[in-house]
Amino acid sequence: MDKVDDEFEVAAMQVRTVGSLLGGAADELRDLQRQLQALLDEAAGHGWASRRAGTRR
Repeated sequence: MDKVDDEFEVAAMQVRTVGSLLGGAADELRDLQRQLQALLDEAAGHGWASRRAGTRR
């Protein structure tokens, strides 16, 4: 029974680690998204249209 308890404890620790890593990755993605949006806004301010529009202003 101790072996089963140990395995559950290891699994729980792994889940916490993965959760922490995913949370950090999500934070980094949000930061990158904000940086990209700032760059796109700056480019638009200099006359560049969105690539989706396929044109340059």
